[in-house]
Amino acid sequence: KYSFDDLYYAFIDSIRAAIEHEAPPEYKSLKNRSIVIKEVNNNDSIIACAKDSITKTPAPLTKENLQKLYDKFKSIEEIKDLQQIKDTVQIIPRITEFYAVFRGLKSFEKSYSPDIETIETNEIENLDDGEIQKKFNAGVYNEAIKNFGNKADPVVLIIDEINRGNVSQIFGELITLIEDDKRQGKDEALKVTLSYSKEKLGVPPNLYIIGTMNTADRSVEALDAALRRRFSFEEMSPNSELISAEGKLKESQGVLEGISLPDLLDTINQRIEKLLDKDHKIGHSYFMPVESFEDLKLAFENKIVPLLQEYFFGDYGKIGLVLGEGFVETQAPVKNIFADFADYDADEFSERSIYKIRAIAKMEDEDFKNAINLLLNNK
Repeated sequence: KYSFDDLYYAFIDSIRAAIEHEAPPEYKSLKNRSIVIKEVNNNDSIIACAKDSITKTPAPLTKENLQKLYDKFKSIEEIKDLQQIKDTVQIIPRITEFYAVFRGLKSFEKSYSPDIETIETNEIENLDDGEIQKKFNAGVYNEAIKNFGNKADPVVLIIDEINRGNVSQIFGELITLIEDDKRQGKDEALKVTLSYSKEKLGVPPNLYIIGTMNTADRSVEALDAALRRRFSFEEMSPNSELISAEGKLKESQGVLEGISLPDLLDTINQRIEKLLDKDHKIGHSYFMPVESFEDLKLAFENKIVPLLQEYFFGDYGKIGLVLGEGFVETQAPVKNIFADFADYDADEFSERSIYKIRAIAKMEDEDFKNAINLLLNNK
């Protein structure tokens, strides 16, 4: 009904309790010499020595070697001489102490009353998921599995862009089983029969499902109502404080040669929110790896500017309102570029301004820094 591990850990718990009450256990050696247990170390090994020994730091008696004795000898009476101990543990010193402690272990076992639920839980911890499922399906260890699931470390399943997937194909019948009260060990626990294996499947209570989505494209509106009902929705807005707390420039609080990257992100996002909405704000991740002007240039050239071009559909006037004159330049109008066409006045089109994004990667550091200061309205 119990394993050696169950017995051994109960045994050392009793030893620790006795030592704590200043009554360390004593066991007799084969020659009736008193062996005292001094302590149980952090590795759960036992430190023991003769009562009159002058040895200050005796070698520990390990659980593994005591198990060798336990597996070989059913009772202490089977051991007639210390050579049997030596042959079993394959260690020359401490064989007298091994005998005495093993004697104490066998004596403890006679009065040992195992906690069945604890034993079942310990056994479950050594099973893989498939074996646990089979035990549960067979009605074995139901209560222990329930408690094991409640105490187990969280297991997290992340489904990226969950709103773009086919919910019925992603979850199928599991859409019901992921509800808290339908999970294994709960009062209304349910299982489904898998289509191919025909095995039963339930969802454990320690499984957490996180679905991520980008709300900017409003595809969240297409989410299945059943999915909405089973999930809590938490908005994850850009957090400029993370740039100074965890970014590459955290030692300088996110400041690069006098330019505050958190302020830069906040300024850009305030303008985007005014021109569009809060769902189109850019994330702090663009600035987290920035360590130099070269990194910041690449972030603008390859990430921020293309994103703004997509947001504003090529309306460079609005991009200029976000980035400023340092990044968006106005080209001088060119007269007489249109062909003659009597019914149209070409002059009004000739005077229209043409905007162009500067080649950021080719900008000198000083020019780039000035452009950032213009963006931040730092005159």
